[in-house]
Amino acid sequence: MEQGTISGAGPDFAARYAELRRTRPEVNKGMARGIAEQVLARTDELLENIARAFRAGIPAYGAASDEQILDSVQEIVETVVRRVGNLAPPGREGLEPLEELARRRVLEGFPLEGLIRSVQIGTRELMAIVGEELAEARYDIEVVLLLHEYAWDWANHATETIIRVHRELDLERTRHDRARRAEFLRALLHGQLSPEQIQLEGPVHGLDVTIPYVAFRARPASERRVLDLAAAIGRSGAVGKHRPLTELIEGDLAGCAPQRPDVGEDQLVAVGPAVELPRLRESFADASMALDAAEAFQLTGTVDLIELGPRSLALSAERSASSLDAHHLRPLDDHGGAAEIEHTARTLLECDQHVEATARALHVHPNTVRYRMNRFRAITGLDLRHTSDVVTAWWLLNRRAAGRGPAPDRRAGLDRRLAT
Repeated sequence: MEQGTISGAGPDFAARYAELRRTRPEVNKGMARGIAEQVLARTDELLENIARAFRAGIPAYGAASDEQILDSVQEIVETVVRRVGNLAPPGREGLEPLEELARRRVLEGFPLEGLIRSVQIGTRELMAIVGEELAEARYDIEVVLLLHEYAWDWANHATETIIRVHRELDLERTRHDRARRAEFLRALLHGQLSPEQIQLEGPVHGLDVTIPYVAFRARPASERRVLDLAAAIGRSGAVGKHRPLTELIEGDLAGCAPQRPDVGEDQLVAVGPAVELPRLRESFADASMALDAAEAFQLTGTVDLIELGPRSLALSAERSASSLDAHHLRPLDDHGGAAEIEHTARTLLECDQHVEATARALHVHPNTVRYRMNRFRAITGLDLRHTSDVVTAWWLLNRRAAGRGPAPDRRAGLDRRLAT
């Protein structure tokens, strides 16, 4: 749509007026300007009529004073009338006073329907004055019709301007509300709000401060996954009228929900325990730790620390883990068949140290498993018959499996061979 035109608008007003002058000699050159001057001379009367009509036809103006009602209206009326006198085509040009008035009214909470209705009423009152002047001067009927078309064409442009202003301000409010919501949620998840602040601001953002919530955190790989994941959390995390509060925080999709969300097996979200809102920081810390562990072990679905068991521990105490890895597993890297031995040891632990189950999982003979485990014990010094060594071996092997230990290329090669 081109600027200055609207869908369904008639031919250019000035061009039609010029054609009327050419074909009808009795229409003199100053006719439009004369009409405008006559209407401007009755401005006070017109404004009184508009104020009375606004008060009668628009509930929001019912108790307003004439001064409040006519704020900027005189400027708008005079602008429109002078444009008629100059044969300026109706359009966005010259609507700046109306746009500014519409912006103020919207910010004051004036309803959109009332603003649109005020344009209709104002145009009607203006054309009533114009009609009286035209009738008294006995202007040509084609001029009368043309001026009426101009007035309502202007009203259409004015309505379009009001709707645009309302939409722009609505978008601004939405962006402001979202920024405020994200700031509140970030502070809530990091324990930066007092119980009094939560009581005051929580309901503003749709939270019921009387019920427990679970914190959640996810790390979508793409913008599309953000939308899909947010939708899944919104559907499954709601309880009746209570909805999850979700925002992108520090690059992750995070928030809180009245119940544990279920996102299916093709996505990953980590959750903490259900707690009262002032303790949500604890739940979010658990969710963050669970997310790191679940990502490291390539898990999907909805996970928490309890379900992950000791997996999250495999990623902690980096200095101790590095020292133990260097002492026990680094010597293993220097021996032939080290990758197979390491993988067998980890599989044996996953199979609760059942040799036959391990052999089936690896597609080897049970004696092969026993041989490799003897080698593992001899090289690493870790004897899986002793509980403390089981704990150490499980920790170090799973730390390597999660990508925290050395020799990732060697393990990747092993994984490719095992898959073929």
